[in-house]
Amino acid sequence: MRDLENKRRLDKKYQKSHKEEIKKQKHEYYLKNQEEIKNRVNNYRQEHLEEIKEKKKKYREEHKEEILEKKRIYRLENKDKVREGKKRHRLAYPEMKLASDIRYLTKLGFPNKLSPFAYRHALTAWSKTVKKLGHGLCLVCDNPATISHHIIHKAKYPGLSLNVNNGIPLCDPCHYDSHEWN
Repeated sequence: MRDLENKRRLDKKYQKSHKEEIKKQKHEYYLKNQEEIKNRVNNYRQEHLEEIKEKKKKYREEHKEEILEKKRIYRLENKDKVREGKKRHRLAYPEMKLASDIRYLTKLGFPNKLSPFAYRHALTAWSKTVKKLGHGLCLVCDNPATISHHIIHKAKYPGLSLNVNNGIPLCDPCHYDSHEWN
């Protein structure tokens, strides 16, 4: 028993003193056996899929507040990165954006008895009209307008969602500020 403890102690001492060397050896081993390692990992994942899912779910439940706080901090520190990522996602998956818009429009109750697609096209036309009336410039900072903002939000008063007097042209930063999104 004592020999085993001494061996462990020596192993730990060796690992501390030769940390970089061990790291290099592990990396070389990985490079030589990359395909085999990937296959073993994939096989393990397939065989233990349910167990892995349960562990992840349990971890997320136990550390929910911690995870949310980390996400919030990341979003605050990397606003531009997050914004660009969302933009890339919308461009890469327009069908998801469309489905999301339809769900949102269904919630609004479709003013003027329009179908989801007709209402979406009407909103696009409304947006273009508002930007044109504002000469394509942001009302706040005179940069090029990218968004038409509803003064009275669509969710609160869907009947006003297509009224051109209920819109102002804004650039992205001013739009984020108007909603107080950080």
